Amino acid sequence: MAGGVELKRLFEPNTDDELWKLQKHIHDLTWKLYDSCGVHHASKEKGTYIYMLVEKEYPLSMRTLTLMLVAKLLVDQDKKMSRELLRKIFMLVERQRR
Repeated sequence: MAGGVELKRLFEPNTDDELWKLQKHIHDLTWKLYDSCGVHHASKEKGTYIYMLVEKEYPLSMRTLTLMLVAKLLVDQDKKMSRELLRKIFMLVERQRR
């Protein structure tokens, strides 16, 4: 059943889901882009993994978005997808500031 839960989180993010509520406990963050499948992945050292489709918006807190930008996006090559993802995250941060 865990696989079904993960797919639902990927395609139907819900702010009441426990994963999204756990964001307040994320301190150290690693942020990677897998451009071959259009997925970016944020994780913390102690085992919280968040997989997100590049084209979707997720219920990320301002703190998590800021940590993602501070951690810098890890990519194999600089590509349009990575630049667009960074632009999208910056826009989400700006939108939440207002």
